[in-house]
Amino acid sequence: MTAETHAQRLHALREDTLARLARIHAHVQRTEAVPQSFSEQAVERKNDAVVEALGVRLRDELAAIDAALARVAAGTYESCALCGAAIGAERRAALPLTAVCAECAAQKS
Repeated sequence: MTAETHAQRLHALREDTLARLARIHAHVQRTEAVPQSFSEQAVERKNDAVVEALGVRLRDELAAIDAALARVAAGTYESCALCGAAIGAERRAALPLTAVCAECAAQKS
């Protein structure tokens, strides 16, 4: 894949992530009446906690996408940030946000 192809794929992933974040933000900002039932309130609070956790995860993912785009722009996207070796095409296809090769990832585990 070319750098342009990598960038296009990452930009598409970024747009999808932003859209999901917007849906989460809309959910959090909703102004519905508070359920009167205690059990319904408990379910609502649990749902809100899950949605908040998803928002945190998506913001982290967005930061990782931006870091990957920066690596593409710098010409280092295909190289391991730890050892400098090439990150295999299969690994990049499966984990487009990774900055390390399989060998370094295995050593970190």
